[in-house]
Amino acid sequence: MNYRNLDLQLSDYRAENGKAQYAVRVLDSPIGNQRADAADVVVLPADLRARLRTLERGKLDLLEMIALGKTLGDSLFPQRARWFLDQSRAMLSDDEGLRIRLRLETYALADLPWEYAYLSRVDTPAGQERADGFLVLDRRISLVRYEVLGQPAGTLAPVGTGPLRMVVLLANPAVPGFNTLDLDRELRNIQETLHDMPDIKVDSYTHATRQILLDSMQGGSAHLFHFAGHGEFKGGMGQAFGTVEGDGYLVLEGDREADYFSAETLALLLSGRGVRLAMLGACETGRRDGVNAWTGVVPALTRAGIPAVVGNQYQIKDSNAIAFSRSFYRALTGGESVDAAVTNGRQAIFTLSGPDDRDWGVPVLHLRTDESVLFPKPPSVDPDPEPDQRSSGKPAASALNIATGGVEVGEKAKVTGPVATGNVIAGVPAGEIDLKSQPLHPGIKTGDAIFGPEARIPEVGEIKTGDIIIGAGAQVGDEDDKPKSKKRKKRKR
Repeated sequence: MNYRNLDLQLSDYRAENGKAQYAVRVLDSPIGNQRADAADVVVLPADLRARLRTLERGKLDLLEMIALGKTLGDSLFPQRARWFLDQSRAMLSDDEGLRIRLRLETYALADLPWEYAYLSRVDTPAGQERADGFLVLDRRISLVRYEVLGQPAGTLAPVGTGPLRMVVLLANPAVPGFNTLDLDRELRNIQETLHDMPDIKVDSYTHATRQILLDSMQGGSAHLFHFAGHGEFKGGMGQAFGTVEGDGYLVLEGDREADYFSAETLALLLSGRGVRLAMLGACETGRRDGVNAWTGVVPALTRAGIPAVVGNQYQIKDSNAIAFSRSFYRALTGGESVDAAVTNGRQAIFTLSGPDDRDWGVPVLHLRTDESVLFPKPPSVDPDPEPDQRSSGKPAASALNIATGGVEVGEKAKVTGPVATGNVIAGVPAGEIDLKSQPLHPGIKTGDAIFGPEARIPEVGEIKTGDIIIGAGAQVGDEDDKPKSKKRKKRKR
């Protein structure tokens, strides 16, 4: 699925006398942008943060989450911005999605869980809302955090040549206060998913310590970085009621104790190593406070130049983290975008854990790139066009005119209009005409589909069903012309 961007800016935050307000403006969308003087002003409800603490503790059922999600949805898309959203969604083609990029220009709004935003469908009667109104559970919607940085957007294209290298780091300190995680299962899922991907080399490191993390970076570029284990955001109450200030950490294994590895140090270590995607399957790695810029693990890695980073803004059950990771990598290696892979992971949690589990909204995606497909599929060509793509009645033409005129090959080859110069249409059964003996055109092979004013065929072969060559000067070239072609307590992370 191709995603079109809708850039949503939240700015001009002010908090006075217990009231917080800010401006919302659509900077860009498929249908245009919103003038600065037409920005919507939003006032946050005074009880919002208290309700969010209940969500964080996992004490809301589906209907209560919908009610909270409506507040977040209305705060994210007030009237004018909602119009841009609705119109943008309406104009998408069947193979397109909409990527909502949150440009949060104030840290005071960055710690809100916008991933739970809910917008009721226009045909839904009041009081009959269901989960389909949550934006991030819609496969055609992607909600991402787009950090406002003084550096260009990144790319998922790998650095250098050879197979991609994936570093998988697993840590589970056997000390009081930390649940035992099923990291072996998570590693097996990754290895099984990537087993048939010859272009990816997986290097796994268990019982990760600081030294092991350091060693894992010595094997060359680490295009993909995956951490599975515990994470923690250590802090205290902020100056504003309901806020938290602190720092994010990965929890590594130490000498008879847990070793808190800071976001700052991790960002320093991964920077400049070609990392294109970082997946942090640990609690609170996607959390940040509303005061400091880069205290969270995910924001710190984004600032370090990693284009795509996935983390968790709250605690997450171990089983749900495993389900998310499995679906995420299966989608990614199947040619899906990072956006779609995250949605697949969310839907896996929702499906397996039930509607009253809030873990589907815990993952956050920070993305600073337009092209989000890490493993693109090779282009495919339909070898046999559908009957309605052909018209009737034209006999097969001479196969000698590739460079100068229209050519149809095969008994059933038909065209729907005038044949332009250089058009070659191969029908069924095309194999009855052997072009190998024709010196002017020995180069067309099965699956060729070449478009352009100077279309050329470099390789030797024969015309078969589905070959199409279009161009005002289509001709057969030499080899040198070849184009570069039951409920129980769950373990937390």
